[in-house]
Amino acid sequence: MIRLLLCLLLTLTHAKEQTRRQLRDQARQKMRAKSAPGEGTFYGPAKLGVQILKAGYKPMDRPSKGTGKPDVVDVGIKLMNLQEVSDVDMLLGVNLLFQMKWKDARLAGIVKKEDSPMRIDAMQIWTPGVAIANAASPPDLMSEGFRLYEDGTVELTRNGLYTAVVDVNVGWFPFDSQAMEIMFECPDYDGSQVMFVIDQGKSTTDVGGEEIWELDRWSVVQQIMPSVVNGEPDSYLVGTAVVRRLFGMAMVNLVVPLYVIANFSFMAFFVYLGDFPTRVGIVSTGFLTLIAFLFVVQESLPKIAYWTWMHLYLVVTIIFVLIVQIEVVLVHYLDPHDTNAELEAMDGVDKKHASAKEKIAIERAKQGAALLDDVTLPDEDFDNEEMVRHILEAFEEIDTNKSGGLDAEELKVALVMIGVTNPSRQTCLDIIEKYSFPTDADKTKLSFPNFIVYALDQHKSGLVVDLDGNKMDRSSVSLIDTVGADTTLFCGLGPRAAMTIDHWTKRIAVVGYTFFTIVMLIAAGAYRDNYTRQMNSALPEVAAPAAASAFFRR
Repeated sequence: MIRLLLCLLLTLTHAKEQTRRQLRDQARQKMRAKSAPGEGTFYGPAKLGVQILKAGYKPMDRPSKGTGKPDVVDVGIKLMNLQEVSDVDMLLGVNLLFQMKWKDARLAGIVKKEDSPMRIDAMQIWTPGVAIANAASPPDLMSEGFRLYEDGTVELTRNGLYTAVVDVNVGWFPFDSQAMEIMFECPDYDGSQVMFVIDQGKSTTDVGGEEIWELDRWSVVQQIMPSVVNGEPDSYLVGTAVVRRLFGMAMVNLVVPLYVIANFSFMAFFVYLGDFPTRVGIVSTGFLTLIAFLFVVQESLPKIAYWTWMHLYLVVTIIFVLIVQIEVVLVHYLDPHDTNAELEAMDGVDKKHASAKEKIAIERAKQGAALLDDVTLPDEDFDNEEMVRHILEAFEEIDTNKSGGLDAEELKVALVMIGVTNPSRQTCLDIIEKYSFPTDADKTKLSFPNFIVYALDQHKSGLVVDLDGNKMDRSSVSLIDTVGADTTLFCGLGPRAAMTIDHWTKRIAVVGYTFFTIVMLIAAGAYRDNYTRQMNSALPEVAAPAAASAFFRR
Protein backbone atom coordinates (compact mmCIF):
# COMPACT_ATOMS: atom_id res chain seq x y z
CA MET A 1 0.00 0.00 0.00
CA ILE A 2 2.78 2.41 0.95
CA ARG A 3 4.69 1.43 -2.17
CA LEU A 4 1.62 2.19 -4.30
CA LEU A 5 1.19 5.63 -2.70
CA LEU A 6 4.86 6.46 -3.29
CA CYS A 7 4.62 5.47 -6.96
CA LEU A 8 1.48 7.60 -7.39
CA LEU A 9 3.17 10.61 -5.73
CA LEU A 10 6.24 10.28 -7.96
CA THR A 11 4.06 10.05 -11.06
CA LEU A 12 2.14 13.22 -10.14
CA THR A 13 5.35 15.15 -9.39
CA HIS A 14 6.90 14.09 -12.69
CA ALA A 15 3.77 15.10 -14.63
CA LYS A 16 3.68 18.53 -12.93
CA GLU A 17 7.33 19.18 -13.70
CA GLN A 18 6.86 18.10 -17.31
CA THR A 19 3.89 20.45 -17.69
CA ARG A 20 5.91 23.34 -16.24
CA ARG A 21 8.74 22.70 -18.71
CA GLN A 22 6.36 22.61 -21.63
CA LEU A 23 4.82 25.97 -20.64
CA ARG A 24 8.25 27.53 -20.23
CA ASP A 25 9.40 26.22 -23.62
CA GLN A 26 6.28 27.51 -25.30
CA ALA A 27 6.81 30.94 -23.79
CA ARG A 28 10.43 31.02 -25.00
CA GLN A 29 9.37 29.97 -28.49
CA LYS A 30 6.79 32.74 -28.61
CA MET A 31 9.35 35.28 -27.48
CA ARG A 32 11.83 34.12 -30.12
CA ALA A 33 9.27 33.90 -32.90
CA LYS A 34 7.13 36.96 -32.25
CA SER A 35 9.48 39.70 -31.06
CA ALA A 36 9.43 42.49 -33.66
CA PRO A 37 12.82 43.75 -34.85
CA GLY A 38 14.03 46.49 -32.57
CA GLU A 39 10.99 46.21 -30.30
CA GLY A 40 11.90 43.44 -27.84
CA THR A 41 14.90 45.12 -26.28
CA PHE A 42 14.06 48.75 -26.97
CA TYR A 43 10.52 48.99 -25.75
CA GLY A 44 10.51 46.48 -22.92
CA PRO A 45 10.03 42.72 -22.48
CA ALA A 46 7.86 40.73 -24.90
CA LYS A 47 4.33 39.97 -23.87
CA LEU A 48 3.08 36.50 -23.26
CA GLY A 49 -0.21 34.93 -24.21
CA VAL A 50 -0.71 36.51 -27.63
CA GLN A 51 -2.32 34.47 -30.37
CA ILE A 52 -0.78 33.58 -33.73
CA LEU A 53 -2.59 35.57 -36.43
CA LYS A 54 -1.82 33.21 -39.28
CA ALA A 55 -0.15 29.84 -39.52
CA GLY A 56 3.31 30.05 -41.05
CA TYR A 57 3.47 33.82 -40.57
CA LYS A 58 6.98 34.90 -39.54
CA PRO A 59 7.08 38.22 -37.70
CA MET A 60 10.87 38.35 -38.08
CA ASP A 61 10.59 38.57 -41.89
CA ARG A 62 9.60 41.83 -43.58
CA PRO A 63 6.64 41.62 -45.97
CA SER A 64 8.66 42.12 -49.19
CA LYS A 65 11.53 39.88 -48.26
CA GLY A 66 12.95 38.07 -51.29
CA THR A 67 11.22 40.33 -53.83
CA GLY A 68 14.07 42.81 -54.18
CA LYS A 69 11.67 45.64 -53.34
CA PRO A 70 11.70 47.80 -50.20
CA ASP A 71 8.77 47.95 -47.84
CA VAL A 72 7.24 51.42 -47.98
CA VAL A 73 6.31 52.89 -44.62
CA ASP A 74 4.10 55.96 -44.60
CA VAL A 75 5.04 58.16 -41.62
CA GLY A 76 3.55 61.20 -40.00
CA ILE A 77 5.28 62.77 -37.00
CA LYS A 78 3.30 65.37 -35.12
CA LEU A 79 5.05 67.59 -32.61
CA MET A 80 2.86 67.60 -29.53
CA ASN A 81 5.06 69.62 -27.19
CA LEU A 82 8.53 71.06 -26.69
CA GLN A 83 9.71 69.47 -23.47
CA GLU A 84 13.24 70.87 -23.33
CA VAL A 85 15.43 73.06 -25.51
CA SER A 86 18.86 73.25 -23.91
CA ASP A 87 21.52 75.24 -25.73
CA VAL A 88 23.95 74.70 -22.84
CA ASP A 89 23.69 70.86 -22.93
CA MET A 90 22.81 70.84 -26.66
CA LEU A 91 19.68 68.71 -26.15
CA LEU A 92 16.23 68.77 -27.71
CA GLY A 93 13.41 67.10 -25.79
CA VAL A 94 10.09 66.71 -27.59
CA ASN A 95 6.77 64.92 -27.24
CA LEU A 96 6.03 63.27 -30.59
CA LEU A 97 3.00 61.44 -31.95
CA PHE A 98 4.02 58.83 -34.52
CA GLN A 99 1.40 57.71 -37.05
CA MET A 100 2.92 54.99 -39.23
CA LYS A 101 1.23 52.88 -41.90
CA TRP A 102 2.50 50.02 -44.06
CA LYS A 103 1.00 47.11 -45.93
CA ASP A 104 1.72 43.47 -45.12
CA ALA A 105 0.06 41.38 -47.86
CA ARG A 106 0.53 38.27 -45.77
CA LEU A 107 -2.04 39.57 -43.31
CA ALA A 108 -4.73 40.28 -45.91
CA GLY A 109 -8.05 38.60 -45.20
CA ILE A 110 -7.30 37.85 -41.55
CA VAL A 111 -9.63 40.59 -40.36
CA LYS A 112 -13.21 40.48 -41.58
CA LYS A 113 -14.60 43.59 -43.17
CA GLU A 114 -17.10 44.14 -40.38
CA ASP A 115 -14.35 43.79 -37.77
CA SER A 116 -11.86 46.05 -39.57
CA PRO A 117 -9.80 47.54 -38.08
CA MET A 118 -8.80 45.14 -35.35
CA ARG A 119 -6.45 45.88 -32.48
CA ILE A 120 -3.41 43.64 -32.43
CA ASP A 121 -0.22 43.30 -30.46
CA ALA A 122 3.25 44.27 -31.64
CA MET A 123 4.35 40.70 -30.90
CA GLN A 124 2.03 39.32 -33.58
CA ILE A 125 3.32 41.18 -36.64
CA TRP A 126 6.37 42.59 -38.35
CA THR A 127 7.17 46.23 -37.46
CA PRO A 128 9.90 48.50 -38.85
CA GLY A 129 11.25 49.28 -35.36
CA VAL A 130 12.04 53.00 -35.72
CA ALA A 131 14.67 54.33 -33.30
CA ILE A 132 16.44 57.66 -32.67
CA ALA A 133 19.76 57.95 -34.49
CA ASN A 134 20.99 60.86 -32.36
CA ALA A 135 19.38 59.80 -29.09
CA ALA A 136 20.61 61.29 -25.82
CA SER A 137 18.65 58.76 -23.73
CA PRO A 138 16.08 55.98 -24.28
CA PRO A 139 12.62 57.30 -25.14
CA ASP A 140 9.79 57.25 -22.66
CA LEU A 141 6.73 55.74 -24.37
CA MET A 142 3.40 56.94 -23.03
CA SER A 143 1.09 54.98 -25.34
CA GLU A 144 1.26 52.63 -28.31
CA GLY A 145 -1.40 50.94 -30.40
CA PHE A 146 -1.57 48.77 -33.55
CA ARG A 147 -4.57 48.31 -35.86
CA LEU A 148 -4.91 45.76 -38.66
CA TYR A 149 -7.23 46.33 -41.65
CA GLU A 150 -8.81 43.72 -43.89
CA ASP A 151 -6.38 44.35 -46.77
CA GLY A 152 -3.34 43.76 -44.56
CA THR A 153 -2.63 47.46 -43.86
CA VAL A 154 -1.15 48.04 -40.42
CA GLU A 155 -1.43 51.34 -38.58
CA LEU A 156 0.81 52.24 -35.66
CA THR A 157 0.07 55.13 -33.31
CA ARG A 158 2.81 55.85 -30.77
CA ASN A 159 3.11 58.75 -28.33
CA GLY A 160 6.41 59.24 -26.53
CA LEU A 161 9.00 61.60 -25.12
CA TYR A 162 12.23 61.74 -27.11
CA THR A 163 15.51 63.45 -26.26
CA ALA A 164 18.12 64.00 -28.97
CA VAL A 165 21.62 65.44 -29.11
CA VAL A 166 21.49 68.40 -31.50
CA ASP A 167 23.87 70.89 -33.07
CA VAL A 168 23.62 74.38 -31.60
CA ASN A 169 25.26 77.55 -32.88
CA VAL A 170 24.84 80.37 -30.39
CA GLY A 171 26.88 82.91 -32.36
CA TRP A 172 24.04 85.45 -32.11
CA PHE A 173 23.14 84.73 -28.48
CA PRO A 174 20.78 85.99 -27.04
CA PHE A 175 19.06 86.79 -30.36
CA ASP A 176 19.82 83.44 -31.98
CA SER A 177 17.56 81.06 -33.86
CA GLN A 178 18.24 77.33 -34.08
CA ALA A 179 17.30 74.56 -36.49
CA MET A 180 17.47 71.49 -34.25
CA GLU A 181 17.24 68.10 -35.93
CA ILE A 182 16.03 64.85 -34.43
CA MET A 183 16.75 61.87 -36.72
CA PHE A 184 14.95 58.54 -36.81
CA GLU A 185 16.16 55.40 -38.55
CA CYS A 186 15.23 51.77 -38.95
CA PRO A 187 18.18 50.13 -37.17
CA ASP A 188 17.56 46.60 -38.53
CA TYR A 189 17.11 47.52 -42.19
CA ASP A 190 18.86 49.75 -44.72
CA GLY A 191 17.35 52.01 -47.34
CA SER A 192 16.98 49.21 -49.89
CA GLN A 193 14.80 47.22 -47.49
CA VAL A 194 12.66 49.84 -45.76
CA MET A 195 11.78 53.18 -47.34
CA PHE A 196 10.01 55.97 -45.50
CA VAL A 197 7.41 58.21 -47.15
CA ILE A 198 6.47 61.36 -45.23
CA ASP A 199 2.81 62.19 -44.75
CA GLN A 200 3.12 65.97 -44.41
CA GLY A 201 -0.55 66.25 -43.57
CA LYS A 202 0.13 64.42 -40.31
CA SER A 203 3.55 65.98 -39.68
CA THR A 204 2.16 69.14 -38.17
CA THR A 205 2.15 70.96 -34.87
CA ASP A 206 0.12 73.47 -32.96
CA VAL A 207 2.83 74.15 -30.40
CA GLY A 208 3.74 77.78 -29.72
CA GLY A 209 6.96 77.14 -27.83
CA GLU A 210 8.13 76.87 -24.26
CA GLU A 211 9.44 79.19 -21.56
CA ILE A 212 12.57 80.41 -23.37
CA TRP A 213 12.09 79.35 -26.99
CA GLU A 214 9.37 80.00 -29.52
CA LEU A 215 8.69 77.44 -32.24
CA ASP A 216 8.70 78.94 -35.73
CA ARG A 217 8.57 75.80 -37.82
CA TRP A 218 8.26 72.03 -37.57
CA SER A 219 9.19 70.04 -40.63
CA VAL A 220 9.74 66.34 -41.32
CA VAL A 221 11.62 65.09 -44.38
CA GLN A 222 12.96 61.77 -45.58
CA GLN A 223 16.65 61.64 -46.46
CA ILE A 224 18.95 58.98 -47.80
CA MET A 225 22.21 59.27 -45.89
CA PRO A 226 25.15 56.96 -45.19
CA SER A 227 24.50 54.71 -42.24
CA VAL A 228 26.53 55.43 -39.13
CA VAL A 229 27.04 51.66 -38.76
CA ASN A 230 28.38 50.53 -42.11
CA GLY A 231 28.31 53.60 -44.33
CA GLU A 232 25.73 52.12 -46.70
CA PRO A 233 22.83 54.29 -47.93
CA ASP A 234 20.07 54.29 -45.36
CA SER A 235 16.65 55.90 -45.08
CA TYR A 236 16.28 58.47 -42.31
CA LEU A 237 13.44 60.57 -41.01
CA VAL A 238 14.66 64.04 -40.07
CA GLY A 239 12.40 66.19 -37.93
CA THR A 240 13.55 69.83 -37.78
CA ALA A 241 12.31 72.19 -35.10
CA VAL A 242 13.15 75.81 -35.99
CA VAL A 243 13.08 77.75 -32.74
CA ARG A 244 14.06 81.28 -31.84
CA ARG A 245 15.03 82.49 -28.42
CA LEU A 246 12.66 84.76 -26.54
CA PHE A 247 15.22 87.47 -25.85
CA GLY A 248 13.14 89.67 -23.57
CA MET A 249 14.46 88.18 -20.34
CA ALA A 250 17.99 87.94 -21.77
CA MET A 251 17.82 91.65 -22.55
CA VAL A 252 16.80 92.40 -18.97
CA ASN A 253 19.38 90.07 -17.41
CA LEU A 254 22.35 90.57 -19.74
CA VAL A 255 22.19 93.42 -22.26
CA VAL A 256 20.54 96.12 -20.17
CA PRO A 257 22.88 95.61 -17.17
CA LEU A 258 25.89 95.99 -19.48
CA TYR A 259 24.50 99.21 -20.90
CA VAL A 260 23.77 100.54 -17.42
CA ILE A 261 27.24 99.61 -16.13
CA ALA A 262 28.91 101.37 -19.06
CA ASN A 263 26.85 104.53 -18.58
CA PHE A 264 27.57 104.38 -14.86
CA SER A 265 31.27 104.56 -15.76
CA PHE A 266 30.56 107.50 -18.08
CA MET A 267 29.30 109.43 -15.05
CA ALA A 268 32.96 110.09 -14.25
CA PHE A 269 32.94 112.62 -17.11
CA PHE A 270 30.42 114.76 -15.27
CA VAL A 271 32.35 114.91 -12.02
CA TYR A 272 34.50 118.02 -11.39
CA LEU A 273 37.65 117.65 -13.47
CA GLY A 274 39.87 118.30 -10.46
CA ASP A 275 38.26 115.57 -8.29
CA PHE A 276 40.51 112.79 -9.55
CA PRO A 277 39.83 110.23 -6.72
CA THR A 278 36.08 110.27 -7.33
CA ARG A 279 36.43 110.06 -11.09
CA VAL A 280 38.86 107.17 -11.09
CA GLY A 281 36.84 105.40 -8.38
CA ILE A 282 33.66 105.45 -10.48
CA VAL A 283 35.37 104.08 -13.58
CA SER A 284 37.29 101.42 -11.64
CA THR A 285 34.07 100.18 -10.05
CA GLY A 286 32.41 99.89 -13.45
CA PHE A 287 35.41 98.08 -14.95
CA LEU A 288 35.61 95.50 -12.17
CA THR A 289 31.84 94.95 -12.38
CA LEU A 290 32.19 94.16 -16.08
CA ILE A 291 34.89 91.57 -15.40
CA ALA A 292 32.63 89.87 -12.86
CA PHE A 293 29.72 90.06 -15.30
CA LEU A 294 31.75 88.04 -17.81
CA PHE A 295 31.37 84.96 -15.61
CA VAL A 296 27.58 85.46 -15.50
CA VAL A 297 27.49 85.39 -19.32
CA GLN A 298 29.61 82.24 -19.41
CA GLU A 299 27.08 80.39 -17.25
CA SER A 300 24.37 81.09 -19.84
CA LEU A 301 26.31 79.60 -22.76
CA PRO A 302 27.52 76.14 -23.76
CA LYS A 303 31.22 75.40 -23.68
CA ILE A 304 32.18 76.94 -27.00
CA ALA A 305 35.40 78.18 -28.58
CA TYR A 306 33.93 81.02 -30.67
CA TRP A 307 32.55 84.48 -29.99
CA THR A 308 28.88 85.24 -29.64
CA TRP A 309 26.96 88.48 -30.05
CA MET A 310 27.00 88.77 -26.28
CA HIS A 311 30.78 88.34 -26.10
CA LEU A 312 31.31 91.04 -28.72
CA TYR A 313 29.01 93.46 -26.91
CA LEU A 314 30.74 92.70 -23.62
CA VAL A 315 34.21 93.24 -25.09
CA VAL A 316 33.18 96.51 -26.73
CA THR A 317 31.69 97.66 -23.43
CA ILE A 318 34.95 96.82 -21.64
CA ILE A 319 36.91 98.75 -24.29
CA PHE A 320 34.72 101.84 -23.87
CA VAL A 321 35.05 101.72 -20.09
CA LEU A 322 38.80 101.18 -20.42
CA ILE A 323 39.01 104.25 -22.67
CA VAL A 324 37.24 106.26 -19.98
CA GLN A 325 39.69 104.96 -17.38
CA ILE A 326 42.68 105.95 -19.53
CA GLU A 327 41.15 109.35 -20.25
CA VAL A 328 40.58 110.13 -16.57
CA VAL A 329 44.17 109.25 -15.69
CA LEU A 330 45.59 111.11 -18.71
CA VAL A 331 43.64 114.29 -18.01
CA HIS A 332 44.84 114.30 -14.42
CA TYR A 333 48.41 113.69 -15.59
CA LEU A 334 48.25 116.59 -18.06
CA ASP A 335 46.71 119.00 -15.54
CA PRO A 336 47.93 117.81 -12.11
CA HIS A 337 47.37 121.19 -10.43
CA ASP A 338 43.83 121.58 -11.83
CA THR A 339 44.75 124.85 -13.51
CA ASN A 340 42.32 124.37 -16.36
CA ALA A 341 39.85 122.46 -14.23
CA GLU A 342 38.98 125.73 -12.48
CA LEU A 343 37.64 127.08 -15.77
CA GLU A 344 35.35 124.08 -16.07
CA ALA A 345 34.05 124.73 -12.57
CA MET A 346 32.91 128.25 -13.50
CA ASP A 347 29.22 128.72 -13.97
CA GLY A 348 27.74 130.81 -16.75
CA VAL A 349 27.83 134.08 -14.80
CA ASP A 350 31.49 133.60 -13.85
CA LYS A 351 32.48 132.88 -17.43
CA LYS A 352 30.61 135.94 -18.72
CA HIS A 353 32.21 138.08 -16.03
CA ALA A 354 35.71 136.85 -16.92
CA SER A 355 35.05 137.37 -20.62
CA ALA A 356 33.80 140.91 -20.00
CA LYS A 357 36.92 141.74 -17.96
CA GLU A 358 39.15 140.47 -20.77
CA LYS A 359 37.30 142.56 -23.35
CA ILE A 360 37.57 145.71 -21.22
CA ALA A 361 41.28 145.05 -20.64
CA ILE A 362 41.85 144.62 -24.40
CA GLU A 363 40.05 147.91 -25.16
CA ARG A 364 42.15 149.71 -22.57
CA ALA A 365 45.27 148.12 -24.02
CA LYS A 366 44.35 149.34 -27.53
CA GLN A 367 43.72 152.87 -26.31
CA GLY A 368 46.86 152.95 -24.17
CA ALA A 369 49.12 151.52 -26.90
CA ALA A 370 48.11 154.37 -29.19
CA LEU A 371 49.52 156.85 -26.63
CA LEU A 372 52.91 155.14 -26.24
CA ASP A 373 56.02 156.09 -28.18
CA ASP A 374 58.00 153.44 -30.06
CA VAL A 375 55.07 150.99 -29.90
CA THR A 376 53.25 150.13 -33.09
CA LEU A 377 50.58 147.46 -32.69
CA PRO A 378 47.70 147.16 -35.15
CA ASP A 379 44.22 146.19 -33.95
CA GLU A 380 44.65 142.75 -35.52
CA ASP A 381 47.18 141.83 -32.82
CA PHE A 382 44.64 142.60 -30.09
CA ASP A 383 41.88 140.64 -31.85
CA ASN A 384 43.85 137.36 -31.66
CA GLU A 385 41.88 135.64 -28.90
CA GLU A 386 44.32 132.71 -28.62
CA MET A 387 47.23 135.12 -28.14
CA VAL A 388 45.34 137.14 -25.54
CA ARG A 389 44.49 133.91 -23.74
CA HIS A 390 48.19 133.03 -23.53
CA ILE A 391 49.00 136.51 -22.26
CA LEU A 392 46.41 136.18 -19.52
CA GLU A 393 47.88 132.83 -18.43
CA ALA A 394 51.37 134.37 -18.41
CA PHE A 395 50.14 137.34 -16.38
CA GLU A 396 48.45 135.10 -13.80
CA GLU A 397 51.56 132.97 -13.54
CA ILE A 398 53.89 135.94 -13.03
CA ASP A 399 51.55 137.70 -10.59
CA THR A 400 52.48 135.45 -7.70
CA ASN A 401 51.01 137.69 -4.99
CA LYS A 402 47.74 138.07 -6.93
CA SER A 403 47.78 141.85 -6.56
CA GLY A 404 46.49 142.46 -10.06
CA GLY A 405 49.73 144.07 -11.18
CA LEU A 406 53.35 143.07 -11.85
CA ASP A 407 56.00 144.86 -9.80
CA ALA A 408 59.73 144.93 -10.59
CA GLU A 409 60.51 141.72 -8.69
CA GLU A 410 57.80 139.72 -10.42
CA LEU A 411 58.83 141.05 -13.83
CA LYS A 412 62.44 140.18 -13.08
CA VAL A 413 61.48 136.51 -12.68
CA ALA A 414 59.71 136.59 -16.06
CA LEU A 415 62.82 138.07 -17.75
CA VAL A 416 65.01 135.35 -16.30
CA MET A 417 62.59 132.74 -17.68
CA ILE A 418 62.91 134.09 -21.23
CA GLY A 419 66.73 134.10 -21.09
CA VAL A 420 67.82 137.50 -19.75
CA THR A 421 70.84 136.97 -17.54
CA ASN A 422 70.68 138.69 -14.14
CA PRO A 423 68.29 141.50 -15.08
CA SER A 424 68.58 144.49 -12.73
CA ARG A 425 65.73 146.12 -10.87
CA GLN A 426 66.30 149.26 -12.89
CA THR A 427 65.79 147.29 -16.12
CA CYS A 428 62.45 146.06 -14.83
CA LEU A 429 61.46 149.58 -13.73
CA ASP A 430 62.38 150.91 -17.16
CA ILE A 431 60.11 148.34 -18.79
CA ILE A 432 57.27 149.23 -16.41
CA GLU A 433 57.76 152.94 -17.11
CA LYS A 434 57.89 152.43 -20.88
CA TYR A 435 54.66 150.45 -21.08
CA SER A 436 52.68 152.39 -18.46
CA PHE A 437 49.95 154.49 -20.01
CA PRO A 438 49.89 158.26 -19.43
CA THR A 439 46.48 157.85 -17.81
CA ASP A 440 47.69 155.26 -15.27
CA ALA A 441 47.68 156.43 -11.67
CA ASP A 442 50.22 153.80 -10.47
CA LYS A 443 53.26 153.57 -12.71
CA THR A 444 55.24 151.23 -10.43
CA LYS A 445 53.38 148.16 -11.69
CA LEU A 446 52.25 146.73 -14.98
CA SER A 447 48.50 146.28 -14.97
CA PHE A 448 46.93 143.63 -17.17
CA PRO A 449 46.25 146.11 -20.06
CA ASN A 450 49.90 147.33 -19.77
CA PHE A 451 51.12 143.75 -19.80
CA ILE A 452 49.07 142.95 -22.92
CA VAL A 453 50.84 145.75 -24.80
CA TYR A 454 54.26 144.72 -23.46
CA ALA A 455 53.77 141.01 -24.23
CA LEU A 456 52.48 141.63 -27.77
CA ASP A 457 55.28 144.09 -28.53
CA GLN A 458 57.95 141.77 -27.10
CA HIS A 459 56.52 138.74 -28.93
CA LYS A 460 56.29 140.67 -32.21
CA SER A 461 59.76 142.27 -32.11
CA GLY A 462 61.60 139.46 -30.35
CA LEU A 463 63.65 142.11 -28.48
CA VAL A 464 64.31 142.42 -24.76
CA VAL A 465 66.37 144.90 -22.76
CA ASP A 466 69.64 143.79 -21.14
CA LEU A 467 71.37 145.09 -17.99
CA ASP A 468 72.78 148.14 -19.76
CA GLY A 469 69.51 149.13 -21.28
CA ASN A 470 70.55 147.87 -24.70
CA LYS A 471 68.20 145.83 -26.86
CA MET A 472 69.12 142.18 -27.31
CA ASP A 473 67.98 140.03 -30.20
CA ARG A 474 65.96 137.17 -28.67
CA SER A 475 63.78 136.40 -31.68
CA SER A 476 63.59 132.69 -30.75
CA VAL A 477 62.28 133.37 -27.25
CA SER A 478 59.26 135.43 -26.20
CA LEU A 479 57.43 135.97 -22.98
CA ILE A 480 54.27 134.34 -24.31
CA ASP A 481 56.09 131.33 -25.71
CA THR A 482 57.89 130.73 -22.41
CA VAL A 483 55.85 131.91 -19.45
CA GLY A 484 52.46 131.63 -21.11
CA ALA A 485 53.24 128.50 -23.08
CA ASP A 486 51.44 125.24 -22.46
CA THR A 487 53.80 122.82 -20.74
CA THR A 488 54.32 119.66 -22.78
CA LEU A 489 53.87 116.56 -20.66
CA PHE A 490 52.80 113.74 -23.01
CA CYS A 491 53.03 113.49 -26.82
CA GLY A 492 53.11 117.25 -27.18
CA LEU A 493 50.08 117.71 -24.90
CA GLY A 494 49.91 119.96 -21.88
CA PRO A 495 47.43 121.31 -19.33
CA ARG A 496 45.40 123.21 -21.92
CA ALA A 497 44.85 119.97 -23.86
CA ALA A 498 43.33 118.33 -20.78
CA MET A 499 40.04 120.19 -21.09
CA THR A 500 39.89 119.63 -24.84
CA ILE A 501 40.42 115.89 -24.42
CA ASP A 502 37.80 115.68 -21.68
CA HIS A 503 35.37 117.81 -23.69
CA TRP A 504 35.44 115.57 -26.76
CA THR A 505 35.87 112.22 -25.03
CA LYS A 506 32.73 112.60 -22.94
CA ARG A 507 30.70 113.30 -26.04
CA ILE A 508 32.24 110.69 -28.31
CA ALA A 509 32.18 107.92 -25.66
CA VAL A 510 28.58 108.42 -24.52
CA VAL A 511 27.11 108.94 -27.99
CA GLY A 512 29.40 106.35 -29.60
CA TYR A 513 28.52 103.58 -27.15
CA THR A 514 24.79 104.20 -27.52
CA PHE A 515 25.15 104.28 -31.30
CA PHE A 516 27.12 101.03 -31.27
CA THR A 517 24.46 99.39 -29.08
CA ILE A 518 21.71 100.41 -31.48
CA VAL A 519 23.69 99.15 -34.50
CA MET A 520 24.29 95.77 -32.84
CA LEU A 521 20.60 95.40 -31.97
CA ILE A 522 19.62 96.25 -35.55
CA ALA A 523 22.13 93.68 -36.83
CA ALA A 524 20.66 91.04 -34.52
CA GLY A 525 17.16 91.78 -35.78
CA ALA A 526 18.31 91.55 -39.39
CA TYR A 527 19.97 88.20 -38.66
CA ARG A 528 16.76 86.74 -37.20
CA ASP A 529 14.73 87.88 -40.19
CA ASN A 530 17.28 86.51 -42.65
CA TYR A 531 17.50 83.20 -40.78
CA THR A 532 13.73 82.83 -40.89
CA ARG A 533 13.70 83.47 -44.64
CA GLN A 534 16.45 80.91 -45.20
CA MET A 535 14.62 78.26 -43.19
CA ASN A 536 11.34 78.95 -44.99
CA SER A 537 13.04 78.45 -48.34
CA ALA A 538 15.09 75.40 -47.28
CA LEU A 539 12.37 73.42 -45.50
CA PRO A 540 9.32 72.03 -47.34
CA GLU A 541 5.92 73.54 -46.87
CA VAL A 542 3.41 71.52 -44.88
CA ALA A 543 1.20 69.79 -47.42
CA ALA A 544 -2.43 68.84 -47.17
CA PRO A 545 -3.33 65.30 -46.09
CA ALA A 546 -3.99 64.40 -49.75
CA ALA A 547 -0.25 64.65 -50.40
CA ALA A 548 0.30 61.35 -48.64
CA SER A 549 1.33 58.31 -50.61
CA ALA A 550 -1.36 57.28 -53.08
CA PHE A 551 -0.75 53.69 -52.13
CA PHE A 552 -2.01 54.37 -48.64
CA ARG A 553 -4.74 56.85 -49.54
CA ARG A 554 -8.00 55.56 -48.13
